[in-house]
Amino acid sequence: MVRLFFKCVRARWFEFLAAVLVIAVVVSTVIVQHSLAISAENEIHDLAHRLGDNILVLSEKVELSDFYMLRFGDDSMPESYPRLALSSSIGQQIKGMVSRLYGNWEVQGVPLIVVGQSGITRAFPTDKSSAAASVWGDRAAKELSLNQGDIITIGNVNLEVSFIAEGLTDDMDLGIFTELEVAQRIFGRPETINAIHVSGCWCSIDIPALARQVEDVLPGTRAIAAEAILASQVQSQKSVQRYSKVLELVAILLVGGIIAALISSQVRRQVREIGLFLAVGAQPFIITGYFIVLAALVGLIGGLTGFLLGSPITEHLASQLVGRPLAVSNGILLPLVASATAASIAASFFPAHRAATVDPTTALREI
Repeated sequence: MVRLFFKCVRARWFEFLAAVLVIAVVVSTVIVQHSLAISAENEIHDLAHRLGDNILVLSEKVELSDFYMLRFGDDSMPESYPRLALSSSIGQQIKGMVSRLYGNWEVQGVPLIVVGQSGITRAFPTDKSSAAASVWGDRAAKELSLNQGDIITIGNVNLEVSFIAEGLTDDMDLGIFTELEVAQRIFGRPETINAIHVSGCWCSIDIPALARQVEDVLPGTRAIAAEAILASQVQSQKSVQRYSKVLELVAILLVGGIIAALISSQVRRQVREIGLFLAVGAQPFIITGYFIVLAALVGLIGGLTGFLLGSPITEHLASQLVGRPLAVSNGILLPLVASATAASIAASFFPAHRAATVDPTTALREI
């Protein structure tokens, strides 16, 4: 049987290779989807931690998904909006308002995130009159080989690297944090902001109601309560999980179909050898086991290859879709490979059993 196995693989290697590659593509697709789903779930946890009980106020033209993917456009609001809100009837419900100007800037091919906020560098005054103070994420400083005290020009504005912050999350390790007025000069957008973070006591009004009133007071804005954002994100995550289950089922069916077709083909092509083995006394379960082992090996190799392919594919697609590479969890290796192998064994059982029931006299008559 061992010689038959090697003869079969050597003679029809292209069929086995094609089956392995197709299974690998199916498995790698599942890995990509699984990694993106885990990333989305982690984003929800990070978002809940970051937002707390706040309200986020944006221009009504801003796509919320772009904002949380750290893609900032030119839509903005007047810098006077926080004062307008505080002086209105809802001012007593507001405990604090933080105005920010976010923007994207690229230096030497490194995509940076500029964050402008009044008082953000108060603890890091600069003694250089020709440069403004700024705090840098550690990744941004490392990518540009900057050290504390260095000066770099961003958008015709000289910035001193006053401090390098480590351990920043949500890709803010690529951030440059500076005063609001400095960020406005960098982007050439004086007296404008593009985000207001509102916190309050909500003493006599609930958060969604206050968000609606903020929109009435500040024309052209959209106020999003944290709970509404999280509810939307959780619903999206549930949809992703449903699609994941469908994709996994389709993947199992595809693997099973590929293996069933492959083993059926091998049974037809090796019918004479099978008849000869049965004629000399080979037990039917050996013939069945031979084809099941053959299918299991194809599924196993395909699953392992899919895992190896899935890592770089996930990293590339994640960089395009979510703006950063995602690592594939090693914990998914065993379940995926086991599933591919199990699906291969199950799909091969019927054609393998059929091979064991071949009539030796009929098979040998064809020799």
